[in-house]
Amino acid sequence: MRKLLLFAATAIVMANFTSCKDEPCKKNNTGDVIITNNTEATLWFDVTGDDRATTENRLLESGASTTYTIPAGTAKVWASYTEVNEDFILVHTQALSQCETIDFQMNDLLKLDGCIENNTGDVTIVNNTEEALWFDVTGDDGVTTENRLLESGASTTYTMPAETIKVWTSYTESNEDFILIHTQALPQCEIIDYRTPSQTCELFQTTDITIVNETGDNLYFGVWIYDETQENGGFFLEDQYIANGDEYTHYDVYIGDGWASFEYKFEDTWYSTDDDYEINACTPFTFTWTAKKSNNKVISKRRLENFSTTRVREIKR
Repeated sequence: MRKLLLFAATAIVMANFTSCKDEPCKKNNTGDVIITNNTEATLWFDVTGDDRATTENRLLESGASTTYTIPAGTAKVWASYTEVNEDFILVHTQALSQCETIDFQMNDLLKLDGCIENNTGDVTIVNNTEEALWFDVTGDDGVTTENRLLESGASTTYTMPAETIKVWTSYTESNEDFILIHTQALPQCEIIDYRTPSQTCELFQTTDITIVNETGDNLYFGVWIYDETQENGGFFLEDQYIANGDEYTHYDVYIGDGWASFEYKFEDTWYSTDDDYEINACTPFTFTWTAKKSNNKVISKRRLENFSTTRVREIKR
């Protein structure tokens, strides 16, 4: 049997890190989860791993407690008014280290009842970058819920209607500057735990692209970024005039699908590279145009068809 991935509960959690020297927890790579029912209701509880496979449904009267010994990893605490697995709601998720004891106290029923009645779920955002960033969570319509500033290491939780949710982030509070970074379906009573990467370039999926001109001529150079979300399958960066022996760097380029093509203009005609080149977030890429490469006479079809030079992205409203 498996639990339904549902979330709710207002609770206080205290984690006691111990140096458990008992052989069993080290030998078996386990930890303990203590559950205390501080509500006025009699509730069923269970603790599972990430797979949500039932351990044991246990009935706790008001004031009662129980201890689960489970494999180290992720501990998921579930609660329900009935013993039926489909009725259980996920009330807490926490990493469980070997020989650690998690003390979980269920203190009230507000969200346990509210998420079903209101058809909502929760989205928790954790800013793991080293910079302060603005965040928001919206529905599929992209209409602002609340722009919140999170310092490095800080977190916040949004209670949202159970539908498609979108996570946005920005360096500023202006809606026009927010970038869509995550989209996911939010089932009723589920909690989505979104943790940013540690690097902002990975979060925003950007890198620096440098063009070096060693052709022997002063020319205009272009870069095409493949992006299947765009009407023509990609977009151009702004063309740059680069003197022979010089270079130009496009900073913080959105990498799209992770591939780029390079072009140069000679006598009013644009030519492109035979091959596409892989680009990755956070890894600067340098392309050097040499005299040999500039002898390539593959005419750019994108230029002939006037493909867009502007990336079109969704704007938060």
